[in-house]
Amino acid sequence: MSRPRGKKVLLLSVALFAIVLVQTWWITIVLNVLPYKKLSSLPLQTMGLISYGVIVSAVIAVGFITKQMIDLAQKESQYEVQAEYINTLDDLFTSVRAQRHDLVNHLQTLSGFIQLGDPSAAQEYLQELLGETLFTPEVIIQGAPGLSALLYIKQGKAAADSIEFRLNISGELTDINVPPYELNRIIGNIINNAFDHVQALDVDQRLVQVDIVQNETGHCFRIANSGTLNQESRAHIFDRGFSTKEDNQHSGLGLFIVKSLVQKHNGSIVVDNSDDMVTFTVFFPRKNTTFKQVGTVLDLHK
Repeated sequence: MSRPRGKKVLLLSVALFAIVLVQTWWITIVLNVLPYKKLSSLPLQTMGLISYGVIVSAVIAVGFITKQMIDLAQKESQYEVQAEYINTLDDLFTSVRAQRHDLVNHLQTLSGFIQLGDPSAAQEYLQELLGETLFTPEVIIQGAPGLSALLYIKQGKAAADSIEFRLNISGELTDINVPPYELNRIIGNIINNAFDHVQALDVDQRLVQVDIVQNETGHCFRIANSGTLNQESRAHIFDRGFSTKEDNQHSGLGLFIVKSLVQKHNGSIVVDNSDDMVTFTVFFPRKNTTFKQVGTVLDLHK
């Protein structure tokens, strides 16, 4: 559940409980009025027990209502991220179908050049074709089809925006202890942030690199982009509402959500700026591995 919604639920619960207390105090103490005459004849101790019972019942009712509201809000949040995950897979399916259709067209064109006895035209066409960005097996990650789909889509987005997008994938993600849809939110938000950052640079300087590596203790994701990050931005980059963009079109929640999700799954995230590259490093321990056993995130860099 998001923090603003959680605050609203808590405030409503506190307000409801306060109303019950004030009403009880006002009737029984200030006005010294009881709604039923039979109650006024009861001993003071009995009256106190009744009042206590009413207050306890009110607290239980408020607690139950609060729990139900929190559960509903959490389910709504889960549905939202699952819908985002499904949309990513749908985009992947659409892209694969389109690529297959284009490939058939290209092969038919090459076949036509050859049948017409014009191999030079076929060679020229093939050279132009190979000059385009091809999206293939380098984005396939064993154990993480959702992340594979996400990287596939991001690769196409980078090509459309004239961004050099490098991928280095080593190992599998079969034993990572993070739900696929939340892993996609983490990596996707960081990549989006990197894309936004390099868009302000000249075309020949737009570089985003994604490294996914592992060792015996866990999995490391490094997303780096060309550019710099000043000291103030580094200090507040994960703060709620903080944004390095000046267009006021961003909520500043992306990296805040990323850090929250990383911590939720006992991971860690750091940001570094060196050699004119801004690098976010996310680390998750393997399943059934405690964080104390893992050591530092930098162990995966060795």
